[in-house]
Amino acid sequence: MIRLRLKEGTHQITFNVGGKTFDRTISGTKGEVQLLGITGTDWIWGNSSHWWTDDSVDQLKRRALRSRLIKDITLL
Repeated sequence: MIRLRLKEGTHQITFNVGGKTFDRTISGTKGEVQLLGITGTDWIWGNSSHWWTDDSVDQLKRRALRSRLIKDITLL
């Protein structure tokens, strides 16, 4: 789970796992807060699978309430 406070405009958010890159483009207004979800599985034998979630805003908010905040990221 990533919580972003945005500046005006369009932003490309990227994460890398196991040599694969995952991109998502988001748009927002100055100061708007958006939640992005990442999900995945890592297996002991080396296989892994990760991706951006396609959860609704309400689903992400429910998951965020059960999660522990590690860090806020501000793109102002």
